Amino acid sequence: MTGRRKAVLALGALAVGVYLLLAWNEQVPGGWRLRNLFEPHAEREARRQAAWRAERLEAFAAEPAPAEAPVAFLGSSTIERFPLTELFPGAVTLNRGIGFEGLADLQQRLEIGVPDEVAAAVLYVGSIDHRFRDAAPRALALGVQEVIAALRGRLGPIPIATLGLLGERDLAPEEHARLLAANEALERATEAVEDCWFVATDGPPLMDAQGRLDPALSTDALHLTADGYRELATRLLTHGGAVAQHLQPREPK
Repeated sequence: MTGRRKAVLALGALAVGVYLLLAWNEQVPGGWRLRNLFEPHAEREARRQAAWRAERLEAFAAEPAPAEAPVAFLGSSTIERFPLTELFPGAVTLNRGIGFEGLADLQQRLEIGVPDEVAAAVLYVGSIDHRFRDAAPRALALGVQEVIAALRGRLGPIPIATLGLLGERDLAPEEHARLLAANEALERATEAVEDCWFVATDGPPLMDAQGRLDPALSTDALHLTADGYRELATRLLTHGGAVAQHLQPREPK
């Protein structure tokens, strides 16, 4: 092999190496397929979710407790993205949402970053278990009651509101039936406990009669826009019982 041919091959190998490095880091197309050759998408996504959860929990633990007893919002990505300060001006709120968090994970971390004094709590729980883990309605009902019991065991008889599970933009009829059953179970389980309120999320404008999210009020298949959150906040203020009293707009001090 001539020196010129060796140089060309070396340059070609270097170019391929640079391209693969850039693709792996999403700088050029092809990264998703490349990474799947070495690590299945499901495993990579699970690793990403675990890293994000650890980062969120670390931030919760480091954050100082509010000067006043807050309303703690707990749940998955619908809570994590909730613009609480904007929608509940002047109220003392605490966002403790973590994307893709199931009921079991939530129960394990209830003390991390949640102060000893809390005025009320808002829960959005069971969505991940229902949508991705095929949890039965009874399991969701037991899960929400266990979360309520754990919170009150530590914080006392605080008022608690549970938000109904949201649908999706493209929800098949059989999935709509599952969603209805899940929300009925969550409603019964929540309202069986004293000073707990279930806040329904079905019906317009958030969802149509088939449980589909309104595209105008959702950023993607599962998550709400700012206007969607405004509607959700309105429902919480209207139907959240004693929890809503702690979220009413007030003038800053």
